[in-house]
Amino acid sequence: MAEPTPLGVIGGSFDPIHNGHLALARVCLDSGAVGRVLLVPAAQAPLRAVPAATPERRLAMCRLAAAGQDRLEVCDLEVHQRRAYTADTLARLAQLHPDQPLALVIGTDLLAELSKWRDVPGILARAQILAVARGGCRQAKIPEWIKQHDGELRLILADTPPISSTLVRSTLAAGESIDELVPAAVADYIRRNRLYSGSK
Repeated sequence: MAEPTPLGVIGGSFDPIHNGHLALARVCLDSGAVGRVLLVPAAQAPLRAVPAATPERRLAMCRLAAAGQDRLEVCDLEVHQRRAYTADTLARLAQLHPDQPLALVIGTDLLAELSKWRDVPGILARAQILAVARGGCRQAKIPEWIKQHDGELRLILADTPPISSTLVRSTLAAGESIDELVPAAVADYIRRNRLYSGSK
């Protein structure tokens, strides 16, 4: 019997979610590396600054972005916790989806930072790492420590747009349009709720 296709997990602050996040999910889905993708917004990512938007608003934006997207869903496991750790979230998802392997989807730019995460052995025990080289990057740097975990790492090279949440926020702060950076429903939500400064 063939192994079931992994469930992809993309976590982050999503402050706000943008087209780069969606492209990351779509690359993994279209390549067949995962069968579905869960977007898991965090109330507060341990190694990140406090998000500008509230957890509830970021969750709402994720749901708007995922609406109508094939095999893309939003999971609110972390958004109600003051601080959540990836290893704990993966353990909970493994309980909720016992018959489906997990794949933690990250950009290759995060591989160097991964060693600082809490309980890396627990992460590697519970999920394959699916690293996507974003923004046309063809020179993915794989840290030496992770090379020892061959079976738990898979690389996908893809020309996903080099968009970041910081770029979206700075574009808004400059009073410029973000229509090319985020889904239309998210741009509308940001405008209606006057999120971030200079929303346009």
